[in-house]
Amino acid sequence: MGVQINEDLLSIMLLYSLPASYENFRCAIESHDRLPSAEILKVKIIEESEARMHKTYNATNISNIEKKKKERLSVEKEEQ
Repeated sequence: MGVQINEDLLSIMLLYSLPASYENFRCAIESHDRLPSAEILKVKIIEESEARMHKTYNATNISNIEKKKKERLSVEKEEQ
């Protein structure tokens, strides 16, 4: 015998199980007139997570490139 959970309640439970860093995401979802189904919300959460990982990866790469550029400029100045 399975327990039936209301679809809106399940979506709300998913939203509030997210960490505090997802507060803006949670507010954006809640601002819609209608909550997405749990399945659609699950996809949106995964997409948001992947976007955040990609953003972090890009920021790290940019930081490393800038660091190497500064090191190269420093070496070039020392050689002059």
